[in-house]
Amino acid sequence: MDNLPPHVIDAIVSYTIGQDKSKTELRTDAKPLAVPHTLYPLMGICREWRRVASNFIGESASIFVNSNLPNRQNGPEYAQPLGDIITVGLEHHVRHLQLESTIGDIADGMAYSTISSLLSLCKGKLKGVQTVSLRVSIAHEPGQQHFFMMGQPMADQQEQTNMEKEVTQNSRRIGELLKEAMPNIISVVYSGVHHSRFNNQPLNNAILSALLSAAPSAQYLSVLGGELSYTTLGGELAPNVKYMHVSLSNSASNGIPELAIRFADRLETLTVDTSDYEQFSKLFKGPVDGLPVVYSKLRTLKTSGENSYTLQINPFPELRRLICRDIYPFTTSHVLRWIQPTVEVMEVNFSDHFYNQFVEDGVFDAGSFPNLRHVNLSWSQDSSHISIADPSSELPRVLSLSPVLEKVVFDTAISSPSTAVAGLYRCKHLKKLSLGGSRTTIAEAIQLINRFPELRALTLSLKTSNDVNERGDISDAEIKAFQEKNVSQSSSKLRTLGISTFVFTTRPRAAQHILLLASIFKSIGRIEVHSLNEKRDTAIMAALEEAKEHSNFDGDGDDRIRCMRVALVGE
Repeated sequence: MDNLPPHVIDAIVSYTIGQDKSKTELRTDAKPLAVPHTLYPLMGICREWRRVASNFIGESASIFVNSNLPNRQNGPEYAQPLGDIITVGLEHHVRHLQLESTIGDIADGMAYSTISSLLSLCKGKLKGVQTVSLRVSIAHEPGQQHFFMMGQPMADQQEQTNMEKEVTQNSRRIGELLKEAMPNIISVVYSGVHHSRFNNQPLNNAILSALLSAAPSAQYLSVLGGELSYTTLGGELAPNVKYMHVSLSNSASNGIPELAIRFADRLETLTVDTSDYEQFSKLFKGPVDGLPVVYSKLRTLKTSGENSYTLQINPFPELRRLICRDIYPFTTSHVLRWIQPTVEVMEVNFSDHFYNQFVEDGVFDAGSFPNLRHVNLSWSQDSSHISIADPSSELPRVLSLSPVLEKVVFDTAISSPSTAVAGLYRCKHLKKLSLGGSRTTIAEAIQLINRFPELRALTLSLKTSNDVNERGDISDAEIKAFQEKNVSQSSSKLRTLGISTFVFTTRPRAAQHILLLASIFKSIGRIEVHSLNEKRDTAIMAALEEAKEHSNFDGDGDDRIRCMRVALVGE
């Protein structure tokens, strides 16, 4: 084992842990990626395996400070304690540092002391850290309630003044520690103070200012809560921020929209999580004059949460990507019209009422999005994640939106699809198509694939049909007859066949039909089955392996189906 060349070890490690090397991409949330536990045993084989396997680490480390809970060891479950990482000598792999402290421990210096003692042990080995995340929590002891639940009175002026002074002083000291130990921070994540006894604005300002001072080259800024006073935050802070993530709820988010507006002329990506209409609307109005705000360089807007807001002018003149995780947040078709010339990626969840109105307004006419390359449209869903409406008839309209479409995702589950999806608009550039929401037979799937000669990846939900035997195992004669009747009508480029769901009387029959479909197109080299649950996953994977041994799927004797790679994907 210790004589294997590095590239072979690299391939073995990648396959074993189920992922490529941890990407150096920046983390802009509070949950950095964890290192797969299967990696550590591989690092113990020998020195060369340790060297190669360590390249797969993008370690997430945590420092948890709460003087009321001194025995807590682990902190956030998705990040290893920094002390443990130091013990095994892997601190030079740390890329993401998660800090968590109470406001009291920041004020009395406990947080500074804890962080200082740990960083002093690293001896310059944290220069690879890219993201620092700080969450400020409320002091809590077992058996006691939080301050805001106890109804304690507000702090008097002297107590407020002392708290501000101590937090400012110790936050600055923590910032200086971080800047010295981690000179290459380019992503800052802050989840602020929500303490009912104090005015939180100056406390959050002091802590966030200290963090940003520690990261003068920061390009990514995430503020996930904590009332701010944007007017007292230094205007010179974070001059290079281009990507911002904000979480807006209620008055506890005051000042965060105005902070985003400060960067409006330089932001390239804005991600907004919100459930509060008023806070969301503040993103588009000047805090002083109330004039419309224009994000002149914004390329990507991501929203989550249900809102409804009407804009008067186009705030996104250069938008390339619109991603709405929840219901589309704008009440008129204006935004969609404004972005038609520029948008290239559109992932939007519509309510039926607004979508129908937008169709009537002509927003989704053929060719109306000339540069759109990737589209994923979905509709309102019920508690079972089933589409309330049947949007299957809209698929031809979606496929006609742009002459340069390359990827279409249409996978919202539909209870009773009314329209077969075979007779679709031809898209000569389409490379990826996901139709997990509409069930098709394998005969319909063949017609579908033949319509898209450039298709590289297709995801389907399969259902039973009368095309082949559904009463028992498919015979060799039925396989041969089906293959002769259904042939590839073009030089197919389809490489990956994805199966979202399937409806057959048994899983072995489902497996036979999946492989029969794959046998028609010689270009298919991989089947991906979307994971559902452990019992179903185990059964269908076993059924596929057994069905692959059926000799007549490989009628030309090339053993392509027998050697076909089948993988579970997703969760």
